This record gives sequence, C-alpha cells and structure tokens, in this order.
Amino acid sequence: MDYYNHYFSARSLRQLTLFLGGAGCFYLSVMVSRRAAIRHQLAARLKFFQPNQFMWRSEKDLPKKDPMVAFEALNLATLNTMAFAITAVGGVSWALDIADMEDLRRYARRSIVEAEGMRDEVAEKEVADWMVTRLEMLVEY
Repeated sequence: MDYYNHYFSARSLRQLTLFLGGAGCFYLSVMVSRRAAIRHQLAARLKFFQPNQFMWRSEKDLPKKDPMVAFEALNLATLNTMAFAITAVGGVSWALDIADMEDLRRYARRSIVEAEGMRDEVAEKEVADWMVTRLEMLVEY
C-alpha cells in the first residue's frame, strides 16, 4: 500500500519554504530593529558625570534632531512590514494549498463560480424594503 502524506509532499514542502523563509526574515528584521532601538536609547541617555552645558548655550546652539533617525525608522518599519507580509503570504498559500499563480487563479475562479449561482432571497427582500422606506422618506420632504 502506497501511503501519501500531504504534509510532507514535495509540493507542500515547497510552499512551506516560503513561510519559513519569511519567518526567518521576520525574525532577523525584528532583531535589527531591536538593536537599533537599544542603540538610540543608549545614545539618548544622559551621562551621569557629564556637566550640563545646555544651561550656558543659546537656543541656536542646541543639538538638532537628526533627520537620518526618521529615515532609519522608516526603513526599519518597511523591512518589518515586508518580512511579515512574506510570512503571511507563505502561511496562507500553504494553508490553502496554493503553489503558483495558476493555483491561485483556480482557487479564485472556484469561489466566484460557487457564489455566482446562489441567491439570498431574504437579504434581497430586506434591501428592497429598506430602499422603499428611504424613498418614502425622501418623498415626504
């Protein structure tokens, strides 16, 4: 008897590779973001024995906010978002058994065709009644 295990087939493992690759990317991007956040927190911490020179400076001599900090934050947020998206796409494609674009087209067509033939008479009646009441309200004004 030839036993076929769906979860360890070549197709399933190929789909799972995208999920695991995305999860690894997501882990690395979170570690990079965490490291950057800790670095910025340490840089912002006041030095204990450093004299407070802000009292003797004028407003124009105060340090400016670095625009590269905002740029770095945007890059890290984009990196985290893309890594999470890759993980989510890999997980959904593995769960729905979608291996390529043709499978995705087939899945979408199947759900469209199944929904196309069904009619919800009760919902249609409710919408029609609602429209009648709204139009009657308009006529009264």
